[in-house]
Amino acid sequence: MMNRIMKNKYSIVVLILVSISLFSCSPKLAGTWKIVKYEINEPGKPVLILKDIGTLKLKKNGEGEKNIRYTALGKEHSDNSKLGWYVTGPYIGIESPGSEFSKTWVMLVHKKKEQKWKTTDGTNKVQIMELKK
Repeated sequence: MMNRIMKNKYSIVVLILVSISLFSCSPKLAGTWKIVKYEINEPGKPVLILKDIGTLKLKKNGEGEKNIRYTALGKEHSDNSKLGWYVTGPYIGIESPGSEFSKTWVMLVHKKKEQKWKTTDGTNKVQIMELKK
């Protein structure tokens, strides 16, 4: 019985360590990412899909910057500012006051040269970003 409990504890510790290593602030995230696709889906509105809207630069020290520009429904959007970022498990937090990108994103794809993130604002508005190095 005691041996079984120790095996279960060992399995949980290994699972936690593997999760941390897969989704840590690894070199996979540091660098300059092109936002190749940005999708906004809100109930009752047409899905908005934008291509090549700018870049996110993520530094290893948890700082970075955004250079984003796009036109949607005849309105120009620009977001060129510094940001802070952190990773907790499969989540990446972007901190940049006043920015629509400042929120917690779920990393759906987490590869060295490709990322796909998804978020919602709590009112059924879903945003998806696809990034490439």
